[in-house]
Amino acid sequence: MALGKAFRERMKLMGIGNKELSELSGVPLRTVGNILNDVTDNPGIRTVQQMAHALGCTVDDIIEEAQDYYLNPDAAAYAQEIYENPELRILMDASRDVSKEDLELVTQMVIKLKNSNK
Repeated sequence: MALGKAFRERMKLMGIGNKELSELSGVPLRTVGNILNDVTDNPGIRTVQQMAHALGCTVDDIIEEAQDYYLNPDAAAYAQEIYENPELRILMDASRDVSKEDLELVTQMVIKLKNSNK
């Protein structure tokens, strides 16, 4: 599921349209439409936060629902592993065009840092 579809599903559950989401979130209507239709494939995190908040959920909720958020399938699978590990969940703020190798490197660095502080 793409990011736009994840938002559309939430909107459907709440029974609101694009205009109402725009008003609730403070995100311009055109931007909301572009995200919902996946015209904007990499929206800013603040915009996503505003829209998620207006829908009564978190960015993590939206990302979890947008299972194909990462463009690289290997990175998507690895990101899911990271998401399921509470100590590494902060890495979910990574860019969606990141590679699996990049995620692995950052994960290894975080683990190494955590272990050196014990």
